[in-house]
Amino acid sequence: MAVDVRERESYAVVMRHRADPVAWAEEVLGVTLWHDQADILRALVDNGRVVVRSCFGAGKTFLAAVAVLWFLYCFKPSTVVTTAPTGRQVAEILWREIAGRFRGAKYPLEGTLLTTKLELDKDWFAIGLSTDQPEAFQGFHNRNVLVVVDEASGVPEEIYASVENPLSAGHTRELLIGNPTQQTGTFRDAFKDKGGYKTFHLSAFDTPNFTGEPFPDRLKESLIGRNYVESRRRKWARRWTWVDAQGRPSD
Repeated sequence: MAVDVRERESYAVVMRHRADPVAWAEEVLGVTLWHDQADILRALVDNGRVVVRSCFGAGKTFLAAVAVLWFLYCFKPSTVVTTAPTGRQVAEILWREIAGRFRGAKYPLEGTLLTTKLELDKDWFAIGLSTDQPEAFQGFHNRNVLVVVDEASGVPEEIYASVENPLSAGHTRELLIGNPTQQTGTFRDAFKDKGGYKTFHLSAFDTPNFTGEPFPDRLKESLIGRNYVESRRRKWARRWTWVDAQGRPSD
C-alpha cells in the first residue's frame, strides 16, 4: 500500500526531533536555550538517567518544562510523570511553566491542558503528582516513559523508590534537577556514586550573564545576575575576588 508523502515527511520530522530536542524546542516552542541547557536536553536522547545540580536562577524549571513537552510530543504513545517536594511546587511552579510553554508555542499544540495534566489520548499524557502519596506513582507503564523530578534534593526517598516502577520497562528516561540543598539521599548519591546518571552542574558563573554568551537580553533578565551574586559574596564568602573575564571567583 502506498504511503502518503505527507505521512513520510511527518515521520521524518518526528524522527529528526526525537534526535534533536534543541531543534524541536526552537522550531516548535519558539524558545532559546543557553549552551548548558541545550547540552542537558540533548543528554536525554542517549542517556537513561540525567541529573542536574543547579544554582538559583539558572532556568532549571524552564528546562524541565521543555523536556516534558519534547518527550510527550515526540514519542507516541508516552507517559510523562512529574513531581516536586510539595503539591504547590508541582502545580504553581513546574506546571505553570509547562502551561506557559504550551500556550506560547509557535504552533498550536494538541491536547487538553488541566492544572497538572496534559492529555493527548488515554495512553498519551503528562501528569504532575504530589509526593504525599508514593503509591500514586505505581502503574504508569507505557511504551515511552519520562520521569521528571524538580527540586529533586527535597523529594522524599520513598518517592525515588516509587518512580522506579514506571521506569522498569520500555523506552525510559529520568531527569532529576534541583539545588543541592541536602547532604544525603538519591539526588546527592547520583553525583557521588554516579549510579548510571549523566551528571551536570550549573554554576552561576556558567550562565550568560557571566560568560558573555550571546543570549537575548529579555531572557538574561530571568537568569541569575551579577548584583545578586555580589550580594551573596559579601554575605557568604568575603574571601572571593573577581579575577577573570568570566567573573569566576578564586581565593
